[in-house]
Amino acid sequence: MTFKKNLFQLVVPVLLGPLFFFGPLPRAAAAEGNKWTGNANVFSGAKALDEHDWTPADEQNEFGFETDFRKRGWPVSIELDFLGAAGSGSAFDPGPGELKMESRTSELNVGIRKTWDGFPHVRPYVGGGLTFAGASAKISGLGTSATDSDRGTGLWLGGGVYWTLGAFNIGFDLRGSSAKVTIFNVDTDAGGGHFGLLLGYHWGGPAERYKAAAPVIAQPQAPAGSYEKDSLELEKQRLEIEKQRLELEREKLEFEKQKLQKQ
Repeated sequence: MTFKKNLFQLVVPVLLGPLFFFGPLPRAAAAEGNKWTGNANVFSGAKALDEHDWTPADEQNEFGFETDFRKRGWPVSIELDFLGAAGSGSAFDPGPGELKMESRTSELNVGIRKTWDGFPHVRPYVGGGLTFAGASAKISGLGTSATDSDRGTGLWLGGGVYWTLGAFNIGFDLRGSSAKVTIFNVDTDAGGGHFGLLLGYHWGGPAERYKAAAPVIAQPQAPAGSYEKDSLELEKQRLEIEKQRLELEREKLEFEKQKLQKQ
């Protein structure tokens, strides 16, 4: 009980602190900041349990769902993940002979995530928080079997990167978790190392945010009356050219007149 109490006292302020600190937004950014953005991804990969306690079923196949969401004005997202894993293996013991072991674990991870979405498509992230884990083991041999299970609370920490193509995500996730449980009177860990691929959906993309927040570049405009002034100047130049043309015509006629007089 003391461990769980200290754990909650340590983590809960970390999870809730940003919401209270960054809750009030300036009115100018409130409309945009109140819009939601997030991800819903499917996770598929592997989980490695404590080799000392879980051999020969310490390597598990893992599948789950990861979700994170936030208002655009928040610096971090709220993250909710559910992961389930299972593995099996056989070992030989000189006494009972070959023993088969099956392991199952599940984790509900609750926490916060920081995503850097300033790139066009690539979004790295880190996250962490609480994990509520369950574990069970089944040992079979000599025609009999025994099963035991337990639950525990601990911590998780991880990160990864995903690429958003349109509204779809593809990427990978790496994390570690720890939650103490007791299986067959042995204190062990229901957490472990997780690695897998992500495939899912992204909504409220940053492209919309950038488009909404992009500064409007004012186009240069001519001063008032500039168009009329330029028109008058062009007309003046046209008249000057016409004047010079007429002057040349007059001189030409004068030259022709003098020529005829000499004849």
